[in-house]
Amino acid sequence: MNLRDIPTLLLTCRRDSTQADWLLKGADECLVRPYSDVELIARCSSQIRHYDEQTQVKQTEHQLRSQVELATAAKDAFLASVSHELRTPLAPVLMLVEELCVDGELPETY
Repeated sequence: MNLRDIPTLLLTCRRDSTQADWLLKGADECLVRPYSDVELIARCSSQIRHYDEQTQVKQTEHQLRSQVELATAAKDAFLASVSHELRTPLAPVLMLVEELCVDGELPETY
């Protein structure tokens, strides 16, 4: 986990604090005094919900990436198997075709 992933709430007494100021300080939200307990709890709850949602998204992305990697490995194994199975019975056929092409005494049509 990166520290930037943790939601931050800037509590300040400065009335002239702008959104740009607190974003530059690394805060996700800012509360200027005086603020009520209800407002503080609401902002904290909002940040916690947002953090939980982002964590859920990251976990879902990780799970999907794992599933894609497993599917890709299964596809590669399947293609390798099919390639081997097709190559093995075709080898004698290819040898006969080469013999037919080399032997000039065979008629062109049958």
